Amino acid sequence: MGLLYAARLGSFGLATITAIIAFGLSIHTDIAGNSLESTFKGSFNAVFKGSLTFAHLGIAAGVITLLVIPFLLLSDRPKLSPVRPLILLEVPIVSLLWILWISAGISTASFASANQDFHINGARSCDDFQAIPDARTICNDSKPTVIFDIATGAILLIYTAALVLLASMKSYGGQSIWSMTVKESEA
Repeated sequence: MGLLYAARLGSFGLATITAIIAFGLSIHTDIAGNSLESTFKGSFNAVFKGSLTFAHLGIAAGVITLLVIPFLLLSDRPKLSPVRPLILLEVPIVSLLWILWISAGISTASFASANQDFHINGARSCDDFQAIPDARTICNDSKPTVIFDIATGAILLIYTAALVLLASMKSYGGQSIWSMTVKESEA
């Protein structure tokens, strides 16, 4: 097994783990937000500034990631899939994933920033939301969600950058690997 293929497996494995965590946090935040909206008669803004778009983006990124990464990994095995993940196709697909994750992280950070570390309605920290447990959940989940969203995006970005750099260097050297899979490029 070549170095790039091992990096691919490691990156996809680590990205899947961080994506599952970020996905779970986003679902947890969305559930708390829906409960908060029903408590305050549809007015999420009675407690927070903004909306739960960041959680929805995290959920969408999680679903897409958890569908695409296993497909890319399984399609490397000819017996399991007739489709081969060519480097030329893998780069834009993985790029879409890291763009989604970084966007989700930025959106979540923007929500947290708009609420000034949640110093609203007299609250100085997440613990001050004792009377509103759903608000405390949203408050507590926002910072780890940012971390895992950005971490997932960064892992996929680094892998994509390494793949593009290697493919470009080999093409410049006269051996184009763009129409090969990562596994074939190291054979």
